[in-house]
Amino acid sequence: MPHFEVPVRNRQNARRMRRALTEPELKFWNAVRAHRLMGLSFRRQMPINGYIADFACPQAQADY
Repeated sequence: MPHFEVPVRNRQNARRMRRALTEPELKFWNAVRAHRLMGLSFRRQMPINGYIADFACPQAQADY
């Protein structure tokens, strides 16, 4: 997986958001974590092209 540089400001915002999940985000995360959705692996806050995606499935990644 390629490494993307993420600005410090984006990382700080991601850290803050990771601690304060909304109710829908928490329900979604509980539904997809630990390979619960069709055996796919999901990650929280994955860097993609200089941004931080809230939820990502690296197994299903496209060329970005």
